Amino acid sequence: MGEAIGRRVGMTGSQLVLSDPNPQRLATYSKQLSDIGIKVHAVESVVDLSKRNQRSILLNEAKQAFGRLDYLVANMGENNIRGDLMDMSATHFDEVMEKYVTVPFRLVQDAMPLLEESRKGCILLLSSMAAFTPFLDCGLYAIAQSAVVAMCKALAASAASRGVRVNCVTTGTVTGDGSGALWDKPCEQELKKLCAMVPAGRIGQPRDCAGIVSFLLSDRAKYITGENTLVTGGVCDMWGVARRCAPSLKHSYSVWCGASIEASEYVMRRHRLVERIRQAAPKEAAQRPVLIITRSAKEQFSAPDVPYPFRQCSYFRYLSGLPLADVVLTVVAQPNDQIVSTLYFDGRTAHEELWQGPAMTADQINTVSGIQEVKQRKHLTTDLEKWIPSAVVSFDLKDFPTKSGELAEILARFGSMVPVREHIDRLRWVKSKREQELMRATCDIGARAMSAMIARSMGVRNENEIVGRLEMESRRRGAAHLAYPPVVAAAHRANIIHYLDSNQVGCINIVPMPKSPSML
Repeated sequence: MGEAIGRRVGMTGSQLVLSDPNPQRLATYSKQLSDIGIKVHAVESVVDLSKRNQRSILLNEAKQAFGRLDYLVANMGENNIRGDLMDMSATHFDEVMEKYVTVPFRLVQDAMPLLEESRKGCILLLSSMAAFTPFLDCGLYAIAQSAVVAMCKALAASAASRGVRVNCVTTGTVTGDGSGALWDKPCEQELKKLCAMVPAGRIGQPRDCAGIVSFLLSDRAKYITGENTLVTGGVCDMWGVARRCAPSLKHSYSVWCGASIEASEYVMRRHRLVERIRQAAPKEAAQRPVLIITRSAKEQFSAPDVPYPFRQCSYFRYLSGLPLADVVLTVVAQPNDQIVSTLYFDGRTAHEELWQGPAMTADQINTVSGIQEVKQRKHLTTDLEKWIPSAVVSFDLKDFPTKSGELAEILARFGSMVPVREHIDRLRWVKSKREQELMRATCDIGARAMSAMIARSMGVRNENEIVGRLEMESRRRGAAHLAYPPVVAAAHRANIIHYLDSNQVGCINIVPMPKSPSML
C-alpha cells in the first residue's frame, strides 16, 4: 500500500521522504522510485517511530533535504496480531494501540510546526473497513482503526486554525492493505469467493487507494478536511451488503436457505416410487392402476393460535418438498405410466392468515413440487372411493391407523395394499447430485458452527447458553434450525444419553456434544 501511494504521489511532482522498519526493503523501493525520475530521500536510520528521537530525525531530514514539509501520510504497516478479542493480552492491546493510534498521533504533533509553516500542510491517515465491520480474528485491529477515524475528525478540528488539513482513507477488501484480513494476501481459491462478495466484482488493488490519496493531498482538495473516504468496492456493511448485492453469492446462499431441490427431482422421485410399487405388487395386479397416499405432519399447538416449530414428515417432504401441515398427497399411475399427483389442501381461513400469513397458492405448490392438481380436502373421500375397485394402494399404516376415522375405513377396503415406507427408504439410500451438494453444505455449516461455538464458550457456566450459541452460529450461517436438540451435559450429567434439560449452572470444562449437529 505504501509503495503504491509513494509512486502515485511522486509521479505528480512531489519529493518524497521515506522511512521503513526494514532498511533493505526501503533501499530497494527508493531505487525503484529514483529509476523512474522521482526525487526520494530515504532515511534508513529511522526504524522505530515510537521513539521521539527517531521521529525528530525523520522530520529534520525532511527539512534539510527539501527545505519544508507539505504532506504527512501515516501508513503504519501490517497487522501481525490476530485472534479472538477475548484471548488478547494487555501486551497485545498496548502493541496494537501504540502502532496504529499513539505513533501516528505523536508523529502529527511533532510534524505540525513544519506543516503549519508550509501553508499548504495536509495530513492523511489510513484506516480500515474493520473500523465499521469488526472481524472476529482482528478485534484489536478493529478497535484501533475506529480510533484512527475518530482521531482524523479531532485532529481536523484542531489543525484547521493552523491552516493544516487532515483526512482519512478507509480501505476494505484491498490486497496488501496490511489489515491481516482474508483479502490482504488471499490464495486463488479465496480470491474467487471474495470477488463474488464485493459489489464492484473484484478485490481492490493498492493503486485503487493511491489515486484518492493523491487527490486529497493536492490543491484540488483544499476545501476538504475532517473527511473519511471509503475505498471498499461498495462494501459498507460487509457480508450483509454482499448478500443483498452480489448475484453469485445469492445463488450460493440459496443452497442453504432457499428451495433446495428442484421440482423436476420431486417428480422423478414419485415416478421411481411408482415403479417400485408396481414391482412389489402381486403379478395379477400388473395391469391395475397404482395409488400412493401419503400425509404430511400435523401442526401442534402450545397455546391457542401459538404453534410449536413445525417439523415436516420426512417421507412427505421427500416426495413433495412442501412445508404444509395437515395435507394429503395422492399419486395415481395408470398402466400406461400416465402419472397424476394431487394435493388435498384447504388453504387457510382469514383468521389463520391473520396469525400465520397467506397459504401457498396452487402455482407456488407446482413450482416447488411439480404437483399438477390441488383440491380441497372434501374431495379426497370421493376420489378414493372411485379408485377402490381397481387400484393397488400403497400407504404408511402409521399415517392412517385403523381407528383414525373415515379415511382409514376407506383405505381398509382396498384389496391389494403395498406398504410404502420401506420403498421410500430404499429410494433415499441413493443420493442425487443436488442432495450430495446439500449434504456437503450441511456438514460445512455444522463444522463451522461447532468450531465457532467452542471458540466463544470460554468461561460459560450455563449449559443452556451453549445450546443457544450453537443454534445461533448455525442459523447465522444459513441453517433453518438444528435438526435435533443438542445434548449439552456437564459433570455427572454427561452419562445421560438424552439429557435435554441443559439448565444447570456450574463450572463447565468438558461438554459432550452430538457427533454431527445435523441441520435442515
